[in-house]
Amino acid sequence: MRVTTCTINVGKSLGNRELVMELLSFVDLFFILEAPAKRNEEKEECESAGFELFSFCKGSGVEVFVKRDIVGLVSLVRHNEWSTVVRYNTAKGEEKLFGGVYLRPGEKKEEAMEKLESLNDCDIIAGDLNARHPRWGSKGGDNHKNTYGYAVNDYANNHGYRIDAPEIPTFRDISVIDICLKKGTERLTWTDKTALEHEGIIARLDMEIPWNYIEPQIAWKKVDWKEMEHRLGEICKERGGWDDITALVNEQPRKRRFRGKDEWYKEEIAQLAADTKFLRRGGRKEEWSLARNVLRNRLIQGRYDNLKNKLSKAKYPEIFHMVKDLEGRRSVPPIKDKDGQPRYKHEEISDIIAKQIESDEPREWSNVEVNITVDAQELRKGLDRSLGNTAGGYDVISYPVLRFWFKQQEKHMVDTMNHLIRYGEPMWHKARTVLIQKAGKDDYQMAKS
Repeated sequence: MRVTTCTINVGKSLGNRELVMELLSFVDLFFILEAPAKRNEEKEECESAGFELFSFCKGSGVEVFVKRDIVGLVSLVRHNEWSTVVRYNTAKGEEKLFGGVYLRPGEKKEEAMEKLESLNDCDIIAGDLNARHPRWGSKGGDNHKNTYGYAVNDYANNHGYRIDAPEIPTFRDISVIDICLKKGTERLTWTDKTALEHEGIIARLDMEIPWNYIEPQIAWKKVDWKEMEHRLGEICKERGGWDDITALVNEQPRKRRFRGKDEWYKEEIAQLAADTKFLRRGGRKEEWSLARNVLRNRLIQGRYDNLKNKLSKAKYPEIFHMVKDLEGRRSVPPIKDKDGQPRYKHEEISDIIAKQIESDEPREWSNVEVNITVDAQELRKGLDRSLGNTAGGYDVISYPVLRFWFKQQEKHMVDTMNHLIRYGEPMWHKARTVLIQKAGKDDYQMAKS
């Protein structure tokens, strides 16, 4: 799987961070340098659609955001005040480390070298190093040297890193300080569409998909149902089992995981962004500041005009689901604490679940063969009561498929379900289950409450 990362300095501006994450919608993993923070060094909240805050620590100059559907592909190694290192596995099964770095200006060479030495295990080091040296700056017209430049140059020579830098200045129209040190052959580019003072470093990484990684949902509107009926008939004739049904479902077309440019990002906005960039590089600060504000307002207006058009075309009941998404609610439903108060935040919900698990004494597992059977009437009743928009499990077999299967091959499905109930399925795992009340439910005796 190809995953795109962006390492960019936003200059402690909350608006810049939101702007970058909105414009670069094709990016899956953000390393935000010189991250926005409140006066007490607490994190400024971010509600960018589709992203989760992956890592942040108080006083740090780096924070990491990951798209929700790829959170499981990276793991945190360490995070300190000037760098964040994450681990990922390549498509070839190799383990690699990626470091997002922000070296604040003003430190001595020895201090800078000490920090860089702690990144020896990284395969890629990208960020705002505030390092100037003709080795990489000359391509962008920057032939100056500074303390960090000497330190980074010595560090790269001593540890076998290649230094990648663009042929343009990365900070205003002055210097090349946003660079990348790498040991592999990863593809790198520098973005120029954000109109910020710093350029963003774009890296494209090939990552391995774990065995338990949930694939995108199936695009049921694109499924060939006649072919599905034919294949189900063949499986029934050959007395196929659950694995054959799962394989058939996995062959169906899936929804797109990653978006390209947003549909509201028109050619007019792209031209305005280019003009803003031109003013910045020309050193015309007053004109650039004005154009930048106009660009931001145009981006906001374009986005909300697009949302307005979507809502105006929606009908009952879809419009209510769309409005709920616009309000920023996450996928986890609210639950009640021991005092009966609803909790919405992920961290609060996690704490409640953790306390429930800790209070329960562990029990020994035992396999029990049960003598339970279901008939066609019970299956039909259960499927009719099930919602069509409920997500499937790891096998991604949703209720529309199960209902279609039951309609076409009723006896085969009844036999398969009875076999699964009696003997189990290797895909099912042992787990501790904690029942927690959802908020807003009148009767907790009802199913799914």
